[in-house]
Amino acid sequence: MSYAFNVSEKKEAEMEQFLQSYTGSIEPVMNYTSKFTALNEFSGMRNTVVMIGGVLSVVIGLIGILNFINTILTSILTRRKEFAILQSIGMTKKQLRSMLMFEGLYYALGTCVLSLVFGIAVSLLIVRPIGSMLWFFRYRFVLWPILVVQPFFFVIGAIIPLLSYILTDRQSIVEWLREAE
Repeated sequence: MSYAFNVSEKKEAEMEQFLQSYTGSIEPVMNYTSKFTALNEFSGMRNTVVMIGGVLSVVIGLIGILNFINTILTSILTRRKEFAILQSIGMTKKQLRSMLMFEGLYYALGTCVLSLVFGIAVSLLIVRPIGSMLWFFRYRFVLWPILVVQPFFFVIGAIIPLLSYILTDRQSIVEWLREAE
């Protein structure tokens, strides 16, 4: 035999105490499942989901960083002739490094804007409706993880192009022009 009932949110804790004392002393053979017991059971699953999500986020982040490094290195190596021509008509190495740094910062800015837009859209349009179908799920919109990661995007966007240029800048302008032909 089973009996299901709802209790207002203000009375949930009081009803939980009553059920615990009733099934503990008056009717010890009877058991019950409440919102609180179900939440305790799901806490282990929640920790597993958080851990898997964190690991996946780190792996996807590393893949993204490696992809960014590959893109910048490829861009610098394929644009050697362009850089040599710009330097031959008067652009200094400092100006070239600044140009590459700003290109990396533009990539980072685009990544930040797109991650905010898509993150908010996925959260509101996919996660929230799925969460409303699960009685034990409580949806909370959290923006701070995206905002915490974005300064790292800008640092990486500025440093990677500079390091890539420094590592590839081993030849003179004349050698770059000859090699590019």
